[in-house]
Amino acid sequence: MTNIHTISSSVTAFLDLLSQADAVMADSSPLLISWDVTEPTGSPSNELVRFSWEDGGLDYALVLTEEGIAAGRWQGDKYLCLDCEGDEVEISLNKLTPLKPTMCKQCGSHLDGDYCSDETCVFSDWPQSVEREDLSVFATDEIEEKYGVQKRTATAL
Repeated sequence: MTNIHTISSSVTAFLDLLSQADAVMADSSPLLISWDVTEPTGSPSNELVRFSWEDGGLDYALVLTEEGIAAGRWQGDKYLCLDCEGDEVEISLNKLTPLKPTMCKQCGSHLDGDYCSDETCVFSDWPQSVEREDLSVFATDEIEEKYGVQKRTATAL
């Protein structure tokens, strides 16, 4: 006789978000950037996700089963579920965004988005991604085409 298990939609939704995460905090873990995931089978005892880390010379692990994830719930930005030992844990899935400078590469003034806040600076009209040399060599339309940007124009207040 074949035993057919159904994979919980909560499990697939959690795994989908986990696959998009750049970093995870699992209960009291530090920020983790890697973890192990196995294929869901629909079996409640299937150890699906393993978070592991080292702290103070000691190794730690937190294992989530399909049953624990399936019975979990979101509370704000934390996923509350049971680990393989039956203890409630909080999982936080995070996206990381790159840092970018807040100072103009030409004059050192503060940036307003990607543009220099100093109206006398050439980068008050052009984003920081444009190379300074190109501004003296290319026409406006050529720069806009090369970088896929538009020269900022003055707007009425």
